Amino acid sequence: MDRHVTRRILHGLGANAYGQLVAVVIQLAGVPILLHAWGTQLYGEWLILAAIPTYLLMADLGFSQSAGNDMTARSVREAARCRARTMIGERRRGFADLARQAAHVPFLPPS
Repeated sequence: MDRHVTRRILHGLGANAYGQLVAVVIQLAGVPILLHAWGTQLYGEWLILAAIPTYLLMADLGFSQSAGNDMTARSVREAARCRARTMIGERRRGFADLARQAAHVPFLPPS
């Protein structure tokens, strides 16, 4: 591999690892800081309120899967329509070519 590419990959991996480390530190440090600032009661209420939208986003009740299935089905139907239109067009062209060739038959010299 090119030295420049290897360097870029290593820098990217390092940046991602650093980002993960910062996220973990913030998560671990956030709990005692918020507990100290808000107290147990308010921190617990905040956790519950913050968890509700997160749960709803994660649960999504199968809507994402349903939407994906619907998009796939529509794509398949549209592809089938497109294939049918193409086949009809090709048949029409074929018949037109056949008719054009048949129209020339009377003008061919007798054998």
